[in-house]
Amino acid sequence: MALFGHDENVRRLSSPHSSQRGEDSLDSAGKEARCTAAKAKSCMKSFVANLFSHVGLCALVIGYSIMGAVVFNKLEKENELNTRKEVGSSRNIILDQLYNITGMYNANKNYQ
Repeated sequence: MALFGHDENVRRLSSPHSSQRGEDSLDSAGKEARCTAAKAKSCMKSFVANLFSHVGLCALVIGYSIMGAVVFNKLEKENELNTRKEVGSSRNIILDQLYNITGMYNANKNYQ
């Protein structure tokens, strides 16, 4: 994966020409540690790339939802207010009718 440039480091450490540069003093544990460090760096870069891609996707979904809520509120606000007024007036009319019915029932009950 040459995308992050770690392959060149791994190749350089494992190439047969590395002993010509004076790196033959490193034992196999040192080479293995460098190779492991390169692999760890590669894994961390991959993890961060995946993390940011998921975070970006989540941010996009959240932004889309908020924008949809704002647009819906702008489009339906007037209709919602009219519906609430109609429901309120219907409720008041029905309550008045129930009050009158109850009053007539109590009046008739007192005369019996």
